[in-house]
Amino acid sequence: MTSHAQAARYGEAALRERLPNDVTRPVRQALCGVGKLETGYGDLWRNAGVGSNNIGADQSGRPPCNPATSFLYRDTHPNPDGTSTSYEICFGKYATPEKGWARLVHVMYEDRPSVLREARNGNLYGVSYELRQTKYYEGFGKTQADRINNHYKALLGAVKAAATALEEPMPDGTPTVMQKIARVIGGIFNSPKQPTIQRGSHSEAVKDWQRFLGVAADGAFGPITEHETVIWQGLHKNVVTGKPLKVDGVVGKETWAAAEVEAASLPEAA
Repeated sequence: MTSHAQAARYGEAALRERLPNDVTRPVRQALCGVGKLETGYGDLWRNAGVGSNNIGADQSGRPPCNPATSFLYRDTHPNPDGTSTSYEICFGKYATPEKGWARLVHVMYEDRPSVLREARNGNLYGVSYELRQTKYYEGFGKTQADRINNHYKALLGAVKAAATALEEPMPDGTPTVMQKIARVIGGIFNSPKQPTIQRGSHSEAVKDWQRFLGVAADGAFGPITEHETVIWQGLHKNVVTGKPLKVDGVVGKETWAAAEVEAASLPEAA
């Protein structure tokens, strides 16, 4: 199976060959994301498609297929009611993975400058939108908006998985969840953090902790805040040792660290 690292190397090499001025991380990430989404980097083909090196699931015309350059495969066409109808079509066949990746660059970017524009900007939704507008995919869903949104969600997932594996930021520059957590863990014991707080404390730090817990943020660490703190500690672990937090109602360095890691892993507001 092709790894994310191998796909990144193939994608970068194909860009260098076809679009030497666009060998950038965002452009390569969007390219590889489509390759992963469409064919699992070419590994998801079955039967006649095995070994075809067709990375982007690009079609090459109606049957009969030229066995030297294509193969017959069954695809699906979406219906207005959300169902799909299958049909047979010819898909391209390429001699090497390098040629297959170069073909994806051509079909996705050279034939579709609007897609390349969005990829340059790190806009994955724009990539999905322009791919649909230029008939790269039909998608699934009752409306065009549904089909674009479904494609975008799948593309976003594919790119996130690769970015996490390669320890890269997303195309728009934002860090992945794992990168956020790594930054918190890496810095938690090397820089000043929130002070230790407990029952009887009065401070802005208490307000911060209360907001995190979802209780009234009055800045006074009273019995309710202590009770909620004990419950929270009992459900969480030390981010360094992996052992359970000490359940004492005292918010010290270890509890703050666990809270920051949890905050970093929460989905961002739309």
